[in-house]
Amino acid sequence: MGTNYYLHKNKVEPCPTCGRCDSKKPTHIGKSSYGWMFALHVGFDNIMSLEDWVKEFEKPDNVIKDEYGRVITKEEMIRIITQRNPTNIELIRHNDKFCVGHGPGTWDLIIGDFS
Repeated sequence: MGTNYYLHKNKVEPCPTCGRCDSKKPTHIGKSSYGWMFALHVGFDNIMSLEDWVKEFEKPDNVIKDEYGRVITKEEMIRIITQRNPTNIELIRHNDKFCVGHGPGTWDLIIGDFS
């Protein structure tokens, strides 16, 4: 079981009738899966590191949401990525052809299309 996170650029208020936001397609930040390091999506649009993502999180019109539509604060998203071990289990590193590096904390850098 895992949760995907997305960056919605240029905040658009939802339609008051149907609740849809037909703005640009959201950008996949990555995936949190139990027992694994956070899979941080990199390798596109000059996004190559956590620092690049943080710059995007800080832009005032950008909104972070999980796949269920819950709004996530910048601080919460950084915690989800960097502090993934509240129960002290040993987290598994991604070691496949899509993993291009390991962060110094609890995340791995993953390229390609995944969710």
